[in-house]
Amino acid sequence: MKRHLKIDVINRQCRLAISAAGIRKLATQVFKREAKNKLAGQVNICFVDDRCIKELNQRFLGKPVTTDVLAFENNMSACDIQADIIVSTQTAVNNSVTFKTTPLYEMRLYVVHGILHILGFNDNNQRAKHLMRKTERKYVH
Repeated sequence: MKRHLKIDVINRQCRLAISAAGIRKLATQVFKREAKNKLAGQVNICFVDDRCIKELNQRFLGKPVTTDVLAFENNMSACDIQADIIVSTQTAVNNSVTFKTTPLYEMRLYVVHGILHILGFNDNNQRAKHLMRKTERKYVH
């Protein structure tokens, strides 16, 4: 029996229109290329506002601030993943002005960033941050 990776897209905000099919396609592409097709399981990608992501950041990480994306790996074995990625569309809109991009670009960037964290990438030093940014650019245009 062939196992597969199920990606659910949940929209809990009204600031940006979300294409669930587009997000699933992006996420699938990242997982296939970066995880070498070895993963199966369930990934939930949820779009929220700043109030919600701030509350989650406080509750789970003890940080009472808004952020662009949170990634929670609930279970991951050699071939199975259970994860949640939470994206703030409000931050995407705000950052698109700051960085002179578009809200869609920022939102896609946060999805990819969250997936890379789930797959073991980190950005806690310059070398790791450079690799993560380089990898993000492969998927976000």
